[in-house]
Amino acid sequence: MDAQELIINKPFELESGEFLPEIRIAYHTYGRLNEAKDNVIWICHALTANSAIHDWWKGLYGAEKVFDPEKYFIVCANNLGSPYGTI
Repeated sequence: MDAQELIINKPFELESGEFLPEIRIAYHTYGRLNEAKDNVIWICHALTANSAIHDWWKGLYGAEKVFDPEKYFIVCANNLGSPYGTI
């Protein structure tokens, strides 16, 4: 499962008032979006800042578990400033 990357190629204002010239957000998706588009789960891991839930939540991710990619379309993005691929 390879990470994907969203690039927002315009200035991004931080709470401090400073700007980043662009942001790049690495993320993983798991499963498929259904036709009604109502099966999305967004996960943000505050401890690791890592979008690879298949690595760090093995007890919760997988078939018949809380985060089941057969049932849900799961999106997990790295936190801003994460060493795992977001700037």
